[in-house]
Formats: sequence, structure tokens, C-alpha cells
Amino acid sequence: MRATLIGTEGAQTVRLKDLTSDGAGISSEVPLRAGSDVIIRRGDLFIAARVVWANGTSAGLEFYRPLTGEWLEFVA
Repeated sequence: MRATLIGTEGAQTVRLKDLTSDGAGISSEVPLRAGSDVIIRRGDLFIAARVVWANGTSAGLEFYRPLTGEWLEFVA
């Protein structure tokens, strides 16, 4: 599923994969830096996250607040 990632370099469209209540894997067009803070936007939902690992155009995010059941369903 697609979402918008907003970071210090600007906004880009990313693909969310392996979504859990605590984080997600993403693939992006522009490589991200591990340790950077980002916002994921999907519809009306904004999720604050930290990039915990990055390898080229793939990265792993850890959400600052876990998604609850209803929000997890909304994002999925």
C-alpha cells in the first residue's frame, strides 16, 4: 500500500510493507538515513516514526506510538 513519507528532505511516496502496530518496512525512491525522524501520512492519519535501519531504498520504521486496532485497520 502507498503512503506519503515526510522527512527533512521533503515528501515522497513510499510503499508500506510488513505493517505491524509498532512499525513497518518501507521501500522508497530516495534512500533514508537510519536515526532520522519521519512522518507517515495515509489519508487523514499521520504517524510519527524513526528510521531504525536503512539499506538503499529499503528501510525499517519504528512508530513512536503503537497503532491501536482501529487505526491499524484504517492504515491496512
